[in-house]
Amino acid sequence: MTEWLRDIAKAPRGKWRVEARRTKKGEAIHEVFEPAYVWLASDCGIVTKSYWIHDAPSKTEKRQPERWCMFCTGQKPVAWRPYIDGEFDRVEVVNGREMVRRGKPEYPVLENAK
Repeated sequence: MTEWLRDIAKAPRGKWRVEARRTKKGEAIHEVFEPAYVWLASDCGIVTKSYWIHDAPSKTEKRQPERWCMFCTGQKPVAWRPYIDGEFDRVEVVNGREMVRRGKPEYPVLENAK
């Protein structure tokens, strides 16, 4: 099992790649952000699968603040670990999101999160 890392700045955020798309006017080049998935722990000990939401214009052309998925703007996780697909047999789904609740020993709960 992977250890929890407290330096959030070292968590992988993803990478940009160039993609060519065919359009009616020919070929267009776009940059696409591919997020990297990680397990993140909040200050209350809840662990969730997450990824970095890059600062990009939305449909209304307003800038959206950068943040981790499942965390509010300004809220920071306290620890992270690499996401390994199939690492945990069961993950509880709450409101359509993958989430792990405190108190279930089979889940990766971060004790003494604060």
